[in-house]
Amino acid sequence: LVPYDGTPDAQGPCRGLPEIAATLGRDFRGAAVLLTADCCYSGALSAEVMDRLAVPAAVLASSDASEQSTGAWTFTDCLLDGVRGAAAADRNGG
Repeated sequence: LVPYDGTPDAQGPCRGLPEIAATLGRDFRGAAVLLTADCCYSGALSAEVMDRLAVPAAVLASSDASEQSTGAWTFTDCLLDGVRGAAAADRNGG
């Protein structure tokens, strides 16, 4: 993704949402896709990508498309805790 201070002429691994959506829609060959984003306005990822994919897809985002995020990586920390099986993240004891 292009960081908040990225510019239209950014070189390297930076990609904007339209380019990510177009690439996934054109080149993705998997059975399903899960995208995550932990940044302000990350909910825009869903709106930009979901309609362009021909496979089941889900987006986990730290904020709505019109909202700022925490800036403290709390979403990523919680997501990783859940994947790692941390007891505090396991609300149903499963």
